[in-house]
Amino acid sequence: MNTLPASSLTRLQGQYETVFQLLAEVDPALLTRRPASGKWSIHENLAHIGTYQATFLARMQRMQVEDTPQFARYVADEDPTFAPMVARPPAEVQQAFRELRQPLLDYITSLTPTQLARPARHPVYGHLTGVAWVEFFLLHETHHLFTMFRLLGELSAPPQVSA
Repeated sequence: MNTLPASSLTRLQGQYETVFQLLAEVDPALLTRRPASGKWSIHENLAHIGTYQATFLARMQRMQVEDTPQFARYVADEDPTFAPMVARPPAEVQQAFRELRQPLLDYITSLTPTQLARPARHPVYGHLTGVAWVEFFLLHETHHLFTMFRLLGELSAPPQVSA
């Protein structure tokens, strides 16, 4: 039977808190500044993984009522909740992130091993059980957390002067 590993549960409960701690003393203007590459700001990354939590919860719920549902790739710009989240101030996005996390955590921890074994299909990664979907969710979140950490260093570094 598939059960959620303790390490997955621990990460689901609070891996995002590390970034919140790093961002606590950062000027909000820095959080919303896009890097030179034009990619998402720290704020946009956080809004993305925050809004994706509700999508992921809906997918996990759908897996319990459908036989092997097929999920499309998630595209933040196509999510009607993403732009309104980005429009909110950074402190509100962090609060909303925490509020969206609790129902997801409550639902996943309520699932039995049999329920966690139910599968769904991803267009790139194929057939995944609920346990594997949770790991996929956490890895995706970790990618964005690392991106925010990297951007924090990049955006707060003093400009380089050429000799």
